Amino acid sequence: MLEPRYPISTKRLTLRPFTPDDLDAVHAYESLPEVARYLYWEPRDRDTARGFLDKKIARTALREEGDAIDLAITLTATGEVIGNTLLAWTSRRHRQGEIGYVLHPAHHRRGYAAEATREMLRLGFEQLGLHRIVGRLDARNTASASVLRKLGMRQEAHLVENEVVKGEWTSEIVYAVLAREWPAAPAPASVLHLALRSDWEAARPAGEYRVSTLGRTLEQEGFIHCSRDAAQLRTVHDTFYTAVTEPLVVLHIDTTGLDVRVEGGFPHLYGPLPAGAVTAVHPYPPEPGTA
Repeated sequence: MLEPRYPISTKRLTLRPFTPDDLDAVHAYESLPEVARYLYWEPRDRDTARGFLDKKIARTALREEGDAIDLAITLTATGEVIGNTLLAWTSRRHRQGEIGYVLHPAHHRRGYAAEATREMLRLGFEQLGLHRIVGRLDARNTASASVLRKLGMRQEAHLVENEVVKGEWTSEIVYAVLAREWPAAPAPASVLHLALRSDWEAARPAGEYRVSTLGRTLEQEGFIHCSRDAAQLRTVHDTFYTAVTEPLVVLHIDTTGLDVRVEGGFPHLYGPLPAGAVTAVHPYPPEPGTA
């Protein structure tokens, strides 16, 4: 049985039970076609949203198999409800669970879904004692798949046209993670970050660097993308930077005292990068005769 203490706080978010006063916020995102596109339900009118909100309000504890916790995701700074995150207890005997999340599109691509759902994984593994937690999604929902990979979950199945949803055959992808794999692998003592030289030089006078990756800030992504080694760095370059003509540099980062988490195989730095944690800066690609 699991009856969490609320609210649950993360770096930027507060997770709490829903209340009747949340109807406007819930209807605001559940009524959007782009939100319902890859889900089982159609966009909801206000009355339908109210009915499902009543169910969310009651989902605050896991007392028996089949129960779910469904929490409002709110911005700590403003109190605004921006979505919901869910943990379902699917099997007592086999200690299985499932996570889910819905976020208002206005708040996509800022790392909020992963930040909130990470707490659902923590509750499932550390407090309920689950052995395995899955996430299921429409195979076309690549953005949601990215969230699950950030959480350290691996793709286990691709079920081709396994069910009819909204009148068409759809395929499903299943991601999963085991208790022994949680939390994610420990952070390495040092990591690498590929940056535009101009971004790094602009950040140095301020004493901290706040660019996540090409064209994305820390505030937008929720963390700074890093690499474990030269091989990962090359993958990042070949995937995102091949068309860049500006000079690039590699920042060598000492992770001591930093909140670095390995998610989906790549290290992510949560929070700004202090200039003092950068131990070396080298041009990229490496100049001839250098490593």
